[in-house]
Amino acid sequence: MIGAFTALASQFPPTESARDDGLLCMGGDLRPERLVAAYSRGIFPWYSKGMPILWWSPDPRCVMPLEGFCLPARSARKLRLHPFDLTHNAAFDRVIRACAAPRDKEGGTWIIDDMMRAYEDLHALGYAHSIEAWQDGELVGGLYGVALGRAFLANPCSIPGLRPPGRRWPGWWPYCASAAQPCLIVSRKPRTSCAWAA
Repeated sequence: MIGAFTALASQFPPTESARDDGLLCMGGDLRPERLVAAYSRGIFPWYSKGMPILWWSPDPRCVMPLEGFCLPARSARKLRLHPFDLTHNAAFDRVIRACAAPRDKEGGTWIIDDMMRAYEDLHALGYAHSIEAWQDGELVGGLYGVALGRAFLANPCSIPGLRPPGRRWPGWWPYCASAAQPCLIVSRKPRTSCAWAA
């Protein structure tokens, strides 16, 4: 199996050849071996219905070290006022399908059916995981991604009609750390929500 991953990984162009927006190449398929090979090189798929599979490797990437994480006082106050419960792999299908729900008037989403099936296959194989945020028994947010080695390559998402995921980020960090994943890497380019201030 390792040989298959290595062979597939070598089929991708060098990540330093990616465009400024992070686009590296297109084509291929979403079988588990190729996805794991891609993630092992910091590459992930992101495309819309009717398009070929697009593979991305943005630089810089939002990297969040989890060792020694200290929750900022301001975020801790918010969590005390609006507590929520966290679970791990309790509702993977619900998280990814909620993330796939359309968010614009055109009904567009980049997590199309083929992508959902691909990540559900990775979840069944033990590579893809989810962290769920609950309030009063209702799913209010989630995080899904691929765990490889000592890193968790994540895609945070919100559920349409509810609060954005940013307020739940501080709670997810120590939870990831407790699962022995010392580094959380967000798939897309850094955004304001990746940095926390007290």
